[in-house]
Amino acid sequence: MNHEPRPTLRRLSLLEMLDKAMHLTRRSFKQIFPWTALPFAAAASVITLGQLLTMPYGGTSGDVASINELHFTLMMVVTFAAVILYIIMFALCSTVALVATTKVVRGDELSMAECWRWTLERAAAGTVLLYWLGVGIGSFCCLVPGIAVWTVLGLTVPIMVAEGLRGTAAFRRSSDLIMSSPDEGFGRHPAVRLLGIGLVGYLLTYAVTFAVQLPLGAIQIYLGFRSIAKMNPAGQDLPPAWFWLQSVQAILGACATIAALIYVMFAIALLYLDVRSARSGGDLHAALDELGAPAMFEPTLPRGP
Repeated sequence: MNHEPRPTLRRLSLLEMLDKAMHLTRRSFKQIFPWTALPFAAAASVITLGQLLTMPYGGTSGDVASINELHFTLMMVVTFAAVILYIIMFALCSTVALVATTKVVRGDELSMAECWRWTLERAAAGTVLLYWLGVGIGSFCCLVPGIAVWTVLGLTVPIMVAEGLRGTAAFRRSSDLIMSSPDEGFGRHPAVRLLGIGLVGYLLTYAVTFAVQLPLGAIQIYLGFRSIAKMNPAGQDLPPAWFWLQSVQAILGACATIAALIYVMFAIALLYLDVRSARSGGDLHAALDELGAPAMFEPTLPRGP
């Protein structure tokens, strides 16, 4: 009896995953971007706007010495609160983006309002909070522990969306999938590919943010030197236009960050699908080939582990 050879399962390489993530980003960008960029941009602008509104000498001819202890304390409180708001909104918006991209990759109907409701649901929000606390605390400890936590728990949100797990069960599942070792070499290990996605995302975010902020930054430098050239012996503050430009710059930077982040989140969602398919005996690469155009890729996973 002749038997057909059993097909060999092959995981997507990092380059293949990034290429398919770009196709998916182009298709769904307009639907995801406004719902994540606008809240984050608003939070980013609060920092400079808060400084401008609390400075007793902002935009006047007063000098730096006019800041008293009360004004300084108020500035520090407002700045600290604005930074905390910025961090919270970044965590929320990036989580919503990952929820949305996971739904698109799985072929689910996408509703951004539902993605926000899902993220703010009590059990999901608690799990996401623990995840970001772990990443944040680890990052304060010389950065490397934060990267390790981000890598091991990097598939937590897709797992929560696709498998319904919460809390430590989602963390254990992410660790299990990330640390699984394929037989196709070091380059296709889930942890290596996730770190590669993170590196590409960091470089892309830096490049895009720098590009959109450069023109306003050049104007700020000009205003700064002009202010220094006109400084009287007592010292004179920067003009109010400098702070308004800083606020606009923060908004543009936030929008650029989210734009790059959506691409990264699609890559992470694809990584989850690929690793889970390999563990379940499926072949994501073969499924993509059968479907033809990558831009129309809408696979559906089984709900069970």
